[in-house]
Amino acid sequence: MSPQTNDLYSALQWHLPWHKARVKFVASFIVALLQVTTVNLIRIANGLNGQADKKSNYRRIQRFFALFEIDSDQIAQIIVALLPVQRNGLVTLDRMHWQFGKLQINILLVGLVFQGGAFP
Repeated sequence: MSPQTNDLYSALQWHLPWHKARVKFVASFIVALLQVTTVNLIRIANGLNGQADKKSNYRRIQRFFALFEIDSDQIAQIIVALLPVQRNGLVTLDRMHWQFGKLQINILLVGLVFQGGAFP
């Protein structure tokens, strides 16, 4: 594991009651996501683990998202716990609406701003 992955793994392990291998995967996935700066899973798979076959990494990502349910409340608590405490935090509000075929999609998103980025 890279030093960044190790640090993130340690922080996540403290907060997530998941199996050790699953926490390692999530830490590696997040670091790869930040390195390749895209949400394209094939590119993330290429940056995930240099020792494994790229197709294996891609399939591993697919299985994780297909078979594992992530508790969004738990993830929100982790993000807030890992951010430094700020007295005057900035909160953003974004509303998106679009149509997908006959389906109307309307999303209201609240974000916590930190160092130029917003965490939903």
